[in-house]
Amino acid sequence: MNGPSGKSRRGVIGQTVSWLPPALALAVIAYWLVVKSVLFHRLEYTSDLFSNLELSRSFFDGRPLLWENGFGDHKAIHNLYIAVLFYPFTRFLGAYGLFAAEAALYGWAIHKILSRASLLTDYRRELYWAVLAAIGLGPVAFWIWDNPIYGFHYELALVPLSALFAVSLSERSRWAWIFAALIVLTREEGAIVAWCIHVLHEVLNSRCYDGWHGSPEPGCSCSLPGWPCCWRWEPATAAWV
Repeated sequence: MNGPSGKSRRGVIGQTVSWLPPALALAVIAYWLVVKSVLFHRLEYTSDLFSNLELSRSFFDGRPLLWENGFGDHKAIHNLYIAVLFYPFTRFLGAYGLFAAEAALYGWAIHKILSRASLLTDYRRELYWAVLAAIGLGPVAFWIWDNPIYGFHYELALVPLSALFAVSLSERSRWAWIFAALIVLTREEGAIVAWCIHVLHEVLNSRCYDGWHGSPEPGCSCSLPGWPCCWRWEPATAAWV
């Protein structure tokens, strides 16, 4: 009996490579969700976590929008209007719902990044993987994975939303408008984040499209590999540039 040909072996390797990144990403997110929940259960988090929980539920509990017991009307401090969208999770899961919603959002972003990367065959695929490495191993990862004392901040959603916005721009999808709006509603500096990503996209892809409604030419790059250049993370606060 003849052994497997080189072509078939390459096919098996290619199939393995295709499912391995999503499986690893899913495992990492699941591990993060478990560890985050255990840390909260052991009382590692306080302060802002409970304020953010109240922000997601205040309107539906009959109180003013974005109201919490610590500072009262939080709209006077930050425009964290995205908190309302976390209510379906916090309504049934409480503070754990904040972690579950964040995990789902990061999972969605990673799925879109990997799906986009799977369509590429040249060096640009490695650039997409580098974006995932920047999210998981870069300075912002410290706050994603743990966020000591505080436990959770809505502005961490800027990272996956920015990735989804960049991918949607690269695909010329109408979803880009939705992600841009969500970025703006996440916090007051969200408008600057969305603007920077959009400008970067137009600059990098100015030669790839025949007019505003044109389709991308073969071989053109997209804006996502350059997206991490739009932001910089500082301890306890986001300084988006």
